[in-house]
Amino acid sequence: MPTYFAPVRQKARVRDSVLVFWDGLSVAPMFHNGDQASRWIVDEAKRLAPNVKHLRLKAFLNLSQQQLASELEAQDWRIWQDDGDWYEYIFSQAAADSGQDPDATVVLLVTLDPDFADLVRELHKKGVQAYVMTPLQPFPTDRRLHEAVREGHMIIPPNHLLSENPRVLYDRSKQMG
Repeated sequence: MPTYFAPVRQKARVRDSVLVFWDGLSVAPMFHNGDQASRWIVDEAKRLAPNVKHLRLKAFLNLSQQQLASELEAQDWRIWQDDGDWYEYIFSQAAADSGQDPDATVVLLVTLDPDFADLVRELHKKGVQAYVMTPLQPFPTDRRLHEAVREGHMIIPPNHLLSENPRVLYDRSKQMG
């Protein structure tokens, strides 16, 4: 029968797993109120994946961010605190956690660090929908992060949630010179 050779249409996968990674080392603090920011981020995650069944919230913070850690912990975030560089750990966590079922996964990365451009590209290659939440271009001469993010996958937080001066705690690019 001719229908035997017809292409089989596969049903599109439902994105029902959302992983949020808050890079507190590059964003200290991006938001002036952790409670409000957390609620907004969770709402954004649910907007990106309306059928979300699995929502994992992970924040990687500096030891000086104790108040933010307490606020986020009360909102069911898993918190890691250290004075070290979280880049490698976030990269490996995002790759491993999304590798379970990449076609059903959305990753939302809250960062200012342009070095995460490689992670965004890697996630896209695997089939993960990767989004970056950042309020500004922190390094005007380094557009890697903005160039790695797909059209419509950059999320700009509303101004009323942002600190007046989000600051960068650690600029890895200065360490490599």
